[in-house]
Amino acid sequence: MQLNRRRILALCLGVILLLVSGSAMAITAATTCTTVKFAREVGAANAVYTLPANPVTRNMQVVRTVGQDFFVDVALVGGATYATGLLPTAGTPLTIVGSGGAFTITTVGPGGANGTSTVRFLVHITTDMTALGVLTLATDGWTIKDPTNVLGGGGSYNIQINTYDAATNVEFDTGGNVAANAFMSGVYGVAAGPVVATTATINVATNRTLFVATAPDTTLIDNGATLGFDGSVTNPTTVYARAGIAYTTIAASAINLTVAGTFTGVTHVIWNPTAASGGATIDHVVTAGERTAGSLVIAIPGNDGAIQSYPINAIALQVVIDGTTVQTARSFTVAADLSLSGGIDGLAVNNRNLIPASTFTTWSLNGTILVASYANANTTFWNTRFYVWNAGTVTGNITARVYTLPFATGTHTLLGSAVVGSIGGSQGVNIRLAEDILANLVPTPLTVPYITNGGNLVVEFTIEAPNCTGWTQVFGGTTFMGIVPMTVTNILQ
Repeated sequence: MQLNRRRILALCLGVILLLVSGSAMAITAATTCTTVKFAREVGAANAVYTLPANPVTRNMQVVRTVGQDFFVDVALVGGATYATGLLPTAGTPLTIVGSGGAFTITTVGPGGANGTSTVRFLVHITTDMTALGVLTLATDGWTIKDPTNVLGGGGSYNIQINTYDAATNVEFDTGGNVAANAFMSGVYGVAAGPVVATTATINVATNRTLFVATAPDTTLIDNGATLGFDGSVTNPTTVYARAGIAYTTIAASAINLTVAGTFTGVTHVIWNPTAASGGATIDHVVTAGERTAGSLVIAIPGNDGAIQSYPINAIALQVVIDGTTVQTARSFTVAADLSLSGGIDGLAVNNRNLIPASTFTTWSLNGTILVASYANANTTFWNTRFYVWNAGTVTGNITARVYTLPFATGTHTLLGSAVVGSIGGSQGVNIRLAEDILANLVPTPLTVPYITNGGNLVVEFTIEAPNCTGWTQVFGGTTFMGIVPMTVTNILQ
């Protein structure tokens, strides 16, 4: 038992001697830091970034005594370099905590000079270490150059800390030199949320001039589509501008919404109609030129409250109609592009698409549109009949629109319309071209026999009921052209 105690005492003394001489313990050294995220919008080749507070630490696995001074090399990994100016000289950025020792720490040579990637510190030991210390590096205020725009491309740089004996320049305390997390990385400072599409129903009962007022839609407003953005400083994980301050888009920049579609009868497109999330309502009046182009742009200022909030809010995008123009089934798309002004919120060369063209609303009719692609009103030779069947349960009025049937190089012309009664659920009707439609045509009844272009016509039926089908029959004398199904479509706009 006495022998075992002596052996244990001897082993303990041996470990103490090893520690005092600077030998390693069985503890893994590790370099740690928090990743500083810089906005990709500000990225450029040779851009200089100022670091916010972001300490880097490295656990030592040896103790050192007086006479065992050592170097600490802090290297940037991946191609980044220190930038103009030296590291802070008023007080050293490197300290050793928890070691029980005392030190004088200075930089060796021009620490952090422009273009270098490593800075060396000399640790002069004035009092023996009695425990394992932690190297703590305060990097706030350091300037780092990104020569090849790695951060702008979404890449990252790392940092590593190595220790060398000052007398021999031989490395000791190896292992865990490179930080486990990236030291700096590039991420987008502006983000976009999804486009949530909606629908609107054109009411055939109002001659296709109004919407069905089913909330949130009104008779004049297609409401319900949403999209959103975040260019704020309130994101829990702060994204920084080059100067080391929180990144945010500014008033001179914009998110441009490109809305595309057929704007016939559309008077306004409105972004954020309720001024939600502290943003401003942008009521865009559609111009004649935009109707012709089928496209318009709404510019949202970069400092708008709706895009300066986190998390991303769903902001409404409305389409308003005039209530007098006949509307047709169609879809509208929206695309979003970031337009940067320069300065804190980025460079124009980093403009980018946030949302590709996406459908945000689709309009349809709440009844049935049937088209008879051929009818004939030359009653001297021909008669035309239309047979409509309602397979549903809804009763609806029937309106017929009569168009010319041009030659291949011509254009169809609307001759007029006529209300031709109604059709009940699970019922059929027989509609005569001359007697029921042409004689009641508005604005002017069409006299028969109609012989222009041989009397050939196209007839479109708008039925205020779904699930209807129809057929056309043209006959005369002993000639019968058969019964042809009408097309369920909306081709005549």
